[in-house]
Amino acid sequence: MPLRRRGQKNIIAVLCLIGFVFLVFAGYSRAQKKVTVCVEGKKMEVQTFKKTVGEVLQEKNIPLKQQDKVAPATFTFLKDGLKIVIRQAIPVTITADNRTQKYWVYPGAVAEVLQSQDVSLGKNDLVRPPLTGVVRAGAQIKVTRVVKKEKVNEIKLAFNTQRETNPNLPRGFTQVSRDGRSGLEKQNWQITYHDGREVERRLLAHTIVLAPKNRVLQVGTKRQVAVSRSGQGTNSTQEMTMLATAYTHTGNNTASGAPPGYGTVAVDPRVIPLGTCLYIEGYGHAVAQDTGPAIKGQRVDVFFETGTQARQWGMRSVKVKVLR
Repeated sequence: MPLRRRGQKNIIAVLCLIGFVFLVFAGYSRAQKKVTVCVEGKKMEVQTFKKTVGEVLQEKNIPLKQQDKVAPATFTFLKDGLKIVIRQAIPVTITADNRTQKYWVYPGAVAEVLQSQDVSLGKNDLVRPPLTGVVRAGAQIKVTRVVKKEKVNEIKLAFNTQRETNPNLPRGFTQVSRDGRSGLEKQNWQITYHDGREVERRLLAHTIVLAPKNRVLQVGTKRQVAVSRSGQGTNSTQEMTMLATAYTHTGNNTASGAPPGYGTVAVDPRVIPLGTCLYIEGYGHAVAQDTGPAIKGQRVDVFFETGTQARQWGMRSVKVKVLR
Protein backbone atom coordinates (compact mmCIF):
# COMPACT_ATOMS: atom_id res chain seq x y z
CA MET A 1 0.00 0.00 0.00
CA PRO A 2 1.46 3.33 -0.92
CA LEU A 3 2.57 5.41 2.06
CA ARG A 4 0.31 8.34 1.19
CA ARG A 5 -2.89 6.25 1.30
CA ARG A 6 -1.92 4.69 4.64
CA GLY A 7 -1.41 8.15 6.11
CA GLN A 8 -4.87 9.28 4.99
CA LYS A 9 -6.49 6.30 6.68
CA ASN A 10 -4.70 7.10 9.94
CA ILE A 11 -5.93 10.69 9.85
CA ILE A 12 -9.52 9.54 9.24
CA ALA A 13 -9.30 7.14 12.19
CA VAL A 14 -8.03 9.86 14.50
CA LEU A 15 -10.80 12.18 13.40
CA CYS A 16 -13.42 9.49 14.00
CA LEU A 17 -12.02 8.88 17.48
CA ILE A 18 -12.11 12.58 18.27
CA GLY A 19 -15.71 12.80 17.04
CA PHE A 20 -16.70 9.81 19.16
CA VAL A 21 -15.14 11.31 22.26
CA PHE A 22 -16.87 14.60 21.56
CA LEU A 23 -20.24 12.85 21.19
CA VAL A 24 -19.70 10.93 24.39
CA PHE A 25 -18.70 14.09 26.28
CA ALA A 26 -21.64 16.02 24.84
CA GLY A 27 -24.03 13.24 25.89
CA TYR A 28 -22.47 13.17 29.34
CA SER A 29 -22.81 16.91 29.66
CA ARG A 30 -26.44 16.79 28.59
CA ALA A 31 -27.22 14.01 31.10
CA GLN A 32 -25.62 15.79 34.10
CA LYS A 33 -27.64 18.66 35.68
CA LYS A 34 -26.52 21.37 38.03
CA VAL A 35 -29.28 22.37 40.49
CA THR A 36 -29.57 24.31 43.74
CA VAL A 37 -31.35 22.87 46.77
CA CYS A 38 -32.53 25.38 49.43
CA VAL A 39 -33.62 23.96 52.81
CA GLU A 40 -34.99 26.69 55.11
CA GLY A 41 -32.61 29.27 53.67
CA LYS A 42 -29.55 27.02 53.47
CA LYS A 43 -28.28 26.48 49.87
CA MET A 44 -26.66 23.37 48.42
CA GLU A 45 -25.21 23.19 44.89
CA VAL A 46 -25.79 19.72 43.43
CA GLN A 47 -24.55 18.09 40.20
CA THR A 48 -26.59 15.02 39.38
CA PHE A 49 -27.64 12.61 36.65
CA LYS A 50 -31.04 12.04 38.32
CA LYS A 51 -34.14 12.87 36.34
CA THR A 52 -36.64 14.30 38.88
CA VAL A 53 -36.68 16.51 41.95
CA GLY A 54 -37.70 13.59 44.16
CA GLU A 55 -34.79 11.48 42.92
CA VAL A 56 -32.18 14.13 43.62
CA LEU A 57 -33.55 14.69 47.15
CA GLN A 58 -33.39 10.96 47.78
CA GLU A 59 -29.86 10.88 46.38
CA LYS A 60 -28.77 13.57 48.86
CA ASN A 61 -30.59 11.91 51.78
CA ILE A 62 -32.91 14.85 52.35
CA PRO A 63 -35.97 13.29 54.07
CA LEU A 64 -39.42 14.75 53.61
CA LYS A 65 -42.34 14.66 56.00
CA GLN A 66 -45.91 14.64 54.77
CA GLN A 67 -46.33 18.20 55.99
CA ASP A 68 -43.19 19.54 54.24
CA LYS A 69 -43.49 21.72 51.14
CA VAL A 70 -41.31 21.21 48.03
CA ALA A 71 -41.27 23.58 45.08
CA PRO A 72 -41.30 22.53 42.33
CA ALA A 73 -43.10 19.25 43.06
CA THR A 74 -41.10 16.05 43.47
CA PHE A 75 -42.28 14.64 40.12
CA THR A 76 -40.83 17.63 38.22
CA PHE A 77 -38.06 16.78 35.69
CA LEU A 78 -34.72 18.37 36.39
CA LYS A 79 -33.16 20.96 34.17
CA ASP A 80 -29.89 22.72 34.42
CA GLY A 81 -29.99 25.67 36.86
CA LEU A 82 -33.23 24.52 38.58
CA LYS A 83 -33.78 25.86 42.12
CA ILE A 84 -35.48 23.48 44.57
CA VAL A 85 -36.95 25.07 47.72
CA ILE A 86 -37.94 22.96 50.73
CA ARG A 87 -39.94 24.24 53.69
CA GLN A 88 -39.80 21.79 56.57
CA ALA A 89 -42.86 21.75 58.89
CA ILE A 90 -42.27 21.86 62.65
CA PRO A 91 -44.63 20.90 65.49
CA VAL A 92 -46.02 23.67 67.73
CA THR A 93 -48.76 23.85 70.35
CA ILE A 94 -51.31 26.67 70.24
CA THR A 95 -53.62 27.43 73.17
CA ALA A 96 -56.50 29.76 72.37
CA ASP A 97 -60.16 30.05 73.40
CA ASN A 98 -59.60 27.55 76.25
CA ARG A 99 -58.46 24.88 73.80
CA THR A 100 -54.95 23.47 73.29
CA GLN A 101 -54.05 21.83 69.97
CA LYS A 102 -50.92 20.65 68.18
CA TYR A 103 -50.18 21.94 64.64
CA TRP A 104 -47.57 21.45 61.94
CA VAL A 105 -46.42 24.86 60.75
CA TYR A 106 -43.57 26.43 58.85
CA PRO A 107 -40.90 28.43 60.66
CA GLY A 108 -41.58 32.14 60.89
CA ALA A 109 -42.85 34.84 63.23
CA VAL A 110 -45.56 34.03 65.77
CA ALA A 111 -47.97 36.35 63.95
CA GLU A 112 -47.46 34.43 60.69
CA VAL A 113 -48.01 31.08 62.39
CA LEU A 114 -51.25 32.21 64.00
CA GLN A 115 -52.48 33.65 60.72
CA SER A 116 -51.66 30.40 58.90
CA GLN A 117 -53.92 28.54 61.34
CA ASP A 118 -56.73 31.13 61.12
CA VAL A 119 -56.31 32.22 64.75
CA SER A 120 -57.65 35.78 64.75
CA LEU A 121 -56.63 38.30 67.40
CA GLY A 122 -58.58 41.06 69.13
CA LYS A 123 -56.97 44.44 69.75
CA ASN A 124 -56.52 43.74 73.47
CA ASP A 125 -55.52 40.07 73.28
CA LEU A 126 -52.21 38.98 74.79
CA VAL A 127 -49.86 36.60 72.97
CA ARG A 128 -46.86 34.76 74.40
CA PRO A 129 -44.26 34.58 72.91
CA PRO A 130 -44.63 38.06 71.34
CA LEU A 131 -45.98 38.30 67.80
CA THR A 132 -42.55 39.23 66.45
CA GLY A 133 -40.86 36.22 68.06
CA VAL A 134 -39.51 33.39 65.89
CA VAL A 135 -41.26 30.05 66.20
CA ARG A 136 -39.10 26.98 66.66
CA ALA A 137 -39.92 23.27 66.85
CA GLY A 138 -41.85 22.44 70.03
CA ALA A 139 -42.85 26.05 70.68
CA GLN A 140 -45.93 26.70 72.84
CA ILE A 141 -48.00 29.72 71.82
CA LYS A 142 -50.57 31.05 74.30
CA VAL A 143 -53.33 33.45 73.22
CA THR A 144 -55.17 35.13 76.10
CA ARG A 145 -58.49 36.69 75.14
CA VAL A 146 -58.79 40.08 76.80
CA VAL A 147 -62.21 41.70 77.13
CA LYS A 148 -62.84 45.07 78.77
CA LYS A 149 -66.37 45.96 79.89
CA GLU A 150 -67.81 49.00 81.61
CA LYS A 151 -70.32 48.67 84.41
CA VAL A 152 -72.30 51.27 86.37
CA ASN A 153 -72.90 50.60 90.08
CA GLU A 154 -75.17 52.58 92.38
CA ILE A 155 -73.72 52.76 95.89
CA LYS A 156 -75.73 53.69 98.96
CA LEU A 157 -73.98 56.35 101.08
CA ALA A 158 -74.55 56.09 104.82
CA PHE A 159 -75.55 59.15 106.79
CA ASN A 160 -73.91 60.33 110.01
CA THR A 161 -75.58 61.26 113.29
CA GLN A 162 -75.18 64.85 114.38
CA ARG A 163 -75.69 65.47 118.11
CA GLU A 164 -77.11 68.75 119.47
CA THR A 165 -77.72 69.70 123.07
CA ASN A 166 -81.28 70.54 124.14
CA PRO A 167 -81.62 72.41 127.48
CA ASN A 168 -85.35 71.72 127.55
CA LEU A 169 -84.89 67.97 127.40
CA PRO A 170 -84.02 66.18 130.67
CA ARG A 171 -80.45 64.99 131.02
CA GLY A 172 -80.08 61.40 129.86
CA PHE A 173 -82.90 61.73 127.31
CA THR A 174 -82.39 61.88 123.58
CA GLN A 175 -84.76 62.43 120.74
CA VAL A 176 -84.39 62.57 116.98
CA SER A 177 -85.23 66.01 115.64
CA ARG A 178 -84.43 65.12 112.06
CA ASP A 179 -84.25 61.72 110.43
CA GLY A 180 -81.18 60.85 108.46
CA ARG A 181 -81.31 60.11 104.76
CA SER A 182 -78.93 57.87 102.86
CA GLY A 183 -77.20 59.26 99.79
CA LEU A 184 -76.56 57.71 96.39
CA GLU A 185 -73.33 57.57 94.39
CA LYS A 186 -73.04 56.38 90.79
CA GLN A 187 -69.74 54.67 89.96
CA ASN A 188 -68.42 53.82 86.50
CA TRP A 189 -66.10 50.81 86.54
CA GLN A 190 -63.98 49.19 83.86
CA ILE A 191 -63.67 45.44 84.36
CA THR A 192 -60.98 43.44 82.55
CA TYR A 193 -61.43 39.74 81.86
CA HIS A 194 -58.74 37.25 80.77
CA ASP A 195 -60.33 34.24 79.08
CA GLY A 196 -63.59 35.05 80.85
CA ARG A 197 -62.03 35.47 84.31
CA GLU A 198 -62.02 38.87 86.01
CA VAL A 199 -58.48 40.08 86.66
CA GLU A 200 -58.86 43.83 87.19
CA ARG A 201 -61.50 46.33 88.25
CA ARG A 202 -60.73 50.04 87.81
CA LEU A 203 -62.87 53.02 88.84
CA LEU A 204 -63.21 55.41 85.90
CA ALA A 205 -65.50 58.03 87.42
CA HIS A 206 -67.96 58.57 90.24
CA THR A 207 -70.79 61.04 90.73
CA ILE A 208 -72.82 61.93 93.82
CA VAL A 209 -76.43 61.64 92.65
CA LEU A 210 -77.95 62.34 96.07
CA ALA A 211 -75.94 63.65 99.01
CA PRO A 212 -76.62 62.01 102.39
CA LYS A 213 -78.43 64.06 105.05
CA ASN A 214 -77.25 63.75 108.61
CA ARG A 215 -79.53 62.50 111.37
CA VAL A 216 -79.92 65.13 114.11
CA LEU A 217 -80.16 63.80 117.64
CA GLN A 218 -81.22 66.10 120.49
CA VAL A 219 -79.36 65.35 123.74
CA GLY A 220 -81.02 66.56 126.90
CA THR A 221 -79.07 68.73 129.35
CA LYS A 222 -81.87 69.81 131.72
CA ARG A 223 -81.26 68.69 135.31
CA GLN A 224 -83.89 66.35 136.62
CA VAL A 225 -85.41 66.26 140.08
CA ALA A 226 -84.25 63.30 142.14
CA VAL A 227 -86.98 60.68 142.32
CA SER A 228 -87.10 57.70 144.63
CA ARG A 229 -87.80 54.16 143.48
CA SER A 230 -91.46 54.78 144.15
CA GLY A 231 -91.33 57.84 141.93
CA GLN A 232 -91.81 60.24 144.85
CA GLY A 233 -89.71 63.36 144.34
CA THR A 234 -89.36 66.31 146.65
CA ASN A 235 -90.23 68.70 143.84
CA SER A 236 -93.07 66.78 142.18
CA THR A 237 -96.08 69.04 141.89
CA GLN A 238 -98.70 66.47 141.03
CA GLU A 239 -99.25 62.72 141.06
CA MET A 240 -102.03 61.07 139.10
CA THR A 241 -103.22 57.57 138.46
CA MET A 242 -103.72 57.19 134.73
CA LEU A 243 -104.47 54.53 132.14
CA ALA A 244 -101.30 53.94 130.10
CA THR A 245 -101.23 52.39 126.64
CA ALA A 246 -98.29 52.07 124.22
CA TYR A 247 -97.54 52.90 120.61
CA THR A 248 -94.60 52.74 118.19
CA HIS A 249 -93.44 54.38 114.94
CA THR A 250 -96.14 55.60 112.57
CA GLY A 251 -93.87 57.43 110.16
CA ASN A 252 -95.01 60.82 111.46
CA ASN A 253 -93.39 63.28 113.81
CA THR A 254 -94.94 64.09 117.17
CA ALA A 255 -97.39 66.92 117.75
CA SER A 256 -94.45 69.00 118.96
CA GLY A 257 -92.68 68.50 115.63
CA ALA A 258 -89.88 66.20 116.83
CA PRO A 259 -89.54 62.56 115.77
CA PRO A 260 -90.64 60.14 118.51
CA GLY A 261 -88.17 58.19 120.64
CA TYR A 262 -88.09 56.31 123.90
CA GLY A 263 -89.35 58.75 126.57
CA THR A 264 -91.90 60.34 124.25
CA VAL A 265 -95.42 60.32 125.70
CA ALA A 266 -98.73 61.29 124.13
CA VAL A 267 -101.08 63.15 126.52
CA ASP A 268 -104.23 65.19 126.60
CA PRO A 269 -102.82 68.75 126.60
CA ARG A 270 -105.83 69.90 128.68
CA VAL A 271 -104.61 67.62 131.47
CA ILE A 272 -100.81 67.66 130.96
CA PRO A 273 -99.31 70.49 128.86
CA LEU A 274 -96.90 69.55 126.08
CA GLY A 275 -93.29 69.83 127.15
CA THR A 276 -94.01 68.67 130.71
CA CYS A 277 -91.43 66.33 132.25
CA LEU A 278 -92.96 63.23 133.77
CA TYR A 279 -92.05 60.12 135.69
CA ILE A 280 -94.21 57.14 134.75
CA GLU A 281 -94.32 54.07 136.92
CA GLY A 282 -92.77 51.10 135.14
CA TYR A 283 -91.58 53.25 132.21
CA GLY A 284 -89.31 55.92 133.63
CA HIS A 285 -88.67 59.54 132.81
CA ALA A 286 -90.64 60.93 129.91
CA VAL A 287 -91.62 64.16 128.19
CA ALA A 288 -95.13 65.04 127.02
CA GLN A 289 -94.50 65.66 123.30
CA ASP A 290 -97.39 64.06 121.45
CA THR A 291 -101.18 63.86 121.34
CA GLY A 292 -103.64 61.36 119.95
CA PRO A 293 -107.37 61.25 119.09
CA ALA A 294 -107.93 58.47 121.66
CA ILE A 295 -105.80 60.06 124.38
CA LYS A 296 -108.36 62.03 126.35
CA GLY A 297 -108.56 62.83 130.03
CA GLN A 298 -106.58 60.64 132.42
CA ARG A 299 -104.73 58.69 129.74
CA VAL A 300 -101.14 58.55 128.48
CA ASP A 301 -99.62 56.71 125.53
CA VAL A 302 -95.94 55.76 126.01
CA PHE A 303 -93.62 55.23 123.06
CA PHE A 304 -91.54 52.10 122.30
CA GLU A 305 -89.11 51.53 119.43
CA THR A 306 -90.74 48.27 118.31
CA GLY A 307 -94.27 46.95 118.00
CA THR A 308 -93.32 43.90 120.07
CA GLN A 309 -92.33 46.10 123.00
CA ALA A 310 -95.53 48.10 122.66
CA ARG A 311 -97.65 44.94 122.70
CA GLN A 312 -95.80 43.64 125.74
CA TRP A 313 -96.66 46.85 127.61
CA GLY A 314 -100.32 46.46 126.72
CA MET A 315 -102.71 48.55 128.80
CA ARG A 316 -102.17 49.19 132.52
CA SER A 317 -102.94 51.60 135.33
CA VAL A 318 -99.86 53.53 136.43
CA LYS A 319 -98.89 56.42 138.65
CA VAL A 320 -97.74 59.47 136.72
CA LYS A 321 -95.73 62.17 138.50
CA VAL A 322 -95.36 65.64 137.09
CA LEU A 323 -91.80 66.90 137.68
CA ARG A 324 -90.42 70.40 137.84
